[in-house]
Amino acid sequence: MSEWQEAEQRVERAHELYEGGRWEEALSELQRAIAINPHISAWYYNLGMTLDMMERFEEALTAYQHALEIDPDDLELLSAAGVDTVRLGEYRQAIRYFERAEALDASFEPAYCNRILAYSELGEHERAEEMFYLARQYREKCPVCYYNLGLSLFARGSYDRAEDSLQLGIYYLGVERSSELRARFGPVRAVELVFLRERRSTRPF
Repeated sequence: MSEWQEAEQRVERAHELYEGGRWEEALSELQRAIAINPHISAWYYNLGMTLDMMERFEEALTAYQHALEIDPDDLELLSAAGVDTVRLGEYRQAIRYFERAEALDASFEPAYCNRILAYSELGEHERAEEMFYLARQYREKCPVCYYNLGLSLFARGSYDRAEDSLQLGIYYLGVERSSELRARFGPVRAVELVFLRERRSTRPF
């Protein structure tokens, strides 16, 4: 078996391990595959996804950046890098990733959806809401859009609208639940619990 075949087999094994929730083992297989052939952007993307599931966001972002060096116009890579940049609190840089994606394909819904939270964290709530309506032109029932808008509304003190938006996010997530969505945007239930905890501490029912 050649080194290239070994690398391919390790990537296939990593996928099986990832789907089984065995992320440490999947990570090891991907790292070994990349050590053999460091020129395939998809493998770095898979590495980043695995690290995201382990909540190792800085390392995941580095993996996405490596992938973008190989394939700078990949929309999913730009979106993934932007999401982790938001998670790390670098909101302006995250917006730049999403703007690059929009420039490549104006119909790429995550380019708008993910900017909702970035603008909200910057206190630019009108821009956040603008991104929400732009995203809905391409995907009307996006769970993450409603979640991100809900957090923006909560930050503005619009508690009832925020709760409605978050509840719609939970509902739509249940309708189209997938491992890809969970990997890209994290466990929505955790966001819901944070929202409810903060709401109880600031405004009685």
